[in-house]
Amino acid sequence: MPKWQQEQIFANALTVALMTCLASLLCGAAIYPVVVHLSTDNERKAREVLDSHISMMESLGRAIAKRDSDTGEHNYRVAWVSARIAEEMGLTGHDMQALIAGSFLHDVGKIGIPDAILLKPGKLDEEEFVIMRTHVALGEEIVTGMGWLDDANAVVAAHHEKRDGSGYPRQLKGDAIPLAACIFAVADVFDALSSKRPYKQRGRLGGGWGT
Repeated sequence: MPKWQQEQIFANALTVALMTCLASLLCGAAIYPVVVHLSTDNERKAREVLDSHISMMESLGRAIAKRDSDTGEHNYRVAWVSARIAEEMGLTGHDMQALIAGSFLHDVGKIGIPDAILLKPGKLDEEEFVIMRTHVALGEEIVTGMGWLDDANAVVAAHHEKRDGSGYPRQLKGDAIPLAACIFAVADVFDALSSKRPYKQRGRLGGGWGT
């Protein structure tokens, strides 16, 4: 092949390469604002969804507080303490969100418990205690099927289980109890020791049905 043909082929190839690079740059410059807009829009929508979830959770919390103001305050306290414990354990992201939601709504089933039992200042009798225990099943019904709250069910359903199997409603033992429920149990005991409840004075454990 003559040298001039080689030089012509090389020049043509270089021209095509330069045009391809230029086209890529132009396409990138045109698409970039669209990508940024979509990313910003998705971030905004994610924030809106999160805000709506928090608002719904707070609405449920206010509904409980209207029945029992101490239970409403208790929800915020145990959610905060649970989150601090989980943070020290290295929980993040989805697991942390599920724990906070479950801790905040662990007693949501108490909405369905009669005031005579829910607000009784003294110890419950056996029949009343059976009714009080149903708040776990009621709470499960409320949070199950709500999508984003499904994972909160780990705490709602198991916050009265005990490692020796003497808890309720399923008598779970040891590692069968979800980690989130175990973390919550520690926060709940701390709050019981340091806060006033209808059945005891602040700072003292007394008889009664527990939370």
